[in-house]
Amino acid sequence: MSFDKYFNSIQDKASRYYRRLADLDDLIYDKYFNKFRGKTVFEAEVLSKPGEVPAEGSTGNTDLFIPLRVRIKDIHDNRLPDPYDAVKDIQDEVEKLKQFRKLILSHPIAYPDTKNLMQSAISQGLAQGSIVEVYFAEEGPDFNGRMRGLRYRQVIVAAPTRSIPNELSIASGFEGGETLAVGDFSEFSSLEELLSLQQGEGAESVDQIAEFIENPEGTINGSGYSEATSRVEAELARWSGLSETSEATLPFLTEYWNNIINTGEPWFQDQWTPTGTRWSAAFISYILRGSDFKTSASHLNYFKKNGASNNAWKLFSLTKPGQIKAQVGDILGYDGHSDIVYKIVNNVAFLAGGNLSDTVKIADEITLENGTYPDDVYYSLVLKRM
Repeated sequence: MSFDKYFNSIQDKASRYYRRLADLDDLIYDKYFNKFRGKTVFEAEVLSKPGEVPAEGSTGNTDLFIPLRVRIKDIHDNRLPDPYDAVKDIQDEVEKLKQFRKLILSHPIAYPDTKNLMQSAISQGLAQGSIVEVYFAEEGPDFNGRMRGLRYRQVIVAAPTRSIPNELSIASGFEGGETLAVGDFSEFSSLEELLSLQQGEGAESVDQIAEFIENPEGTINGSGYSEATSRVEAELARWSGLSETSEATLPFLTEYWNNIINTGEPWFQDQWTPTGTRWSAAFISYILRGSDFKTSASHLNYFKKNGASNNAWKLFSLTKPGQIKAQVGDILGYDGHSDIVYKIVNNVAFLAGGNLSDTVKIADEITLENGTYPDDVYYSLVLKRM
């Protein structure tokens, strides 16, 4: 069809004449006005703090990849809003942080050009706001091709080029897990596809699941999990004044990991370290042991596992319309982290989480609306026991 259209357009002299003019215009534009002509290297601003996007590789200093979220000069200027400019007039701090995080997560991830940590740009004083050199790699043998695509290799400006708003970051102080962009929902035709655990398939973020699913009509109640109250309070007590770097907490962390040893996710079994492996998902899994909850070392994975199963746990969106009653045991999450409701007092839901500033602590207090979650809650997805 396209060939026929082109062929017909050159059948007469007038069509051929105007076709040549159009081709000439294209050539002139490409030579004199196309700013990308011949470019293979670009400048990019670092949007994420080093360490906010989960590292890959071994925990040693010679084989660890530190991914970064970046904004490429010229390429993204006309495609994605600048996160800082977009939120500067938002007065509500919670809403500002939420929008800032979503905009950053819409930008691509760049991997370093070397697996030697001490030789990569990360060792050159790189920080959020720095300018780095990036390029697009055609080959990426490491990690089954995960390094194929956008790479960074040289720090052009190490110090931040503009003022970074206080507390505005991807993790917002949380030691999160997955921090992938919301992405395009059109590739998913069913919830089953969205919740697939197969490599390269399914949702790539918690926020993506929340934006895809629809809540049922009417009030969503659920039975909750009352044991979460005493279990969380016990953890808060034994972690009081301690952090993951304390020798006394090693038995606690070991309990968390032993609880999820049979999840079918062997990656952490011989690799976790007390101070190097994120354990916030393992903490939630430990609190909910014995509740028919499908555990995981990944927040995204346990949302997927429980959402796709026939157990008592069901997913609901906090970004879509719906009356969702808060219950003890509810897991509220967004990209990279989730917390658990461990008590509800005087219409206020108290949430706790693990790996928050390297310890267990109260994560949030949400004022409910007649017992239901408000529309402006910071989290995007809730997993409830029904």
